[in-house]
Amino acid sequence: MATRLILYDFGPEERPAEGPVGEDVYFPAQPLVQRCLGCFGCWVKTPGRCVLQDRASVLPELLKHCDEWIILSPIVYGGYSVCVKAAIERCLGYLLPYLQTSQGRMRHWLRYPHHAFRLRVCFYGPCLAEEREIARRLVFSNSRNLGARQWQADFWDAADQAKEAIGWKF
Repeated sequence: MATRLILYDFGPEERPAEGPVGEDVYFPAQPLVQRCLGCFGCWVKTPGRCVLQDRASVLPELLKHCDEWIILSPIVYGGYSVCVKAAIERCLGYLLPYLQTSQGRMRHWLRYPHHAFRLRVCFYGPCLAEEREIARRLVFSNSRNLGARQWQADFWDAADQAKEAIGWKF
């Protein structure tokens, strides 16, 4: 079975313990992790690892080993929740600081070019059609920037539906 990294943002009453469950690794976005400082330490001081020492410092390493990265987030103005966005930003060490032009856009080089995971984002909550389109473009851009081999954006009315769609194990 493939390893899945599941980053999720549910209310505090719905948070299971962090860590591995079978082949899946669950990472709660709450409580809010320290936000990226933009210091680029993960590029120069501690390549591939964030200089901030908290529970999110393992995210680039977890991302490096997953076959599928699943993100469950309430949709907020066509994007991720604050907590999910902070966790995603802490994955900066997964990339290299060098830039290249690809399909007319600037992108960072991949630190692990041999590794390509599948990105699946499950947004939940009420939203307008315009917000869905913005979210799809965001997931597409994230997949390109991270070198994902495939991407998918799903929209659900409630968190329970998103959980069921991915085979939530709690």
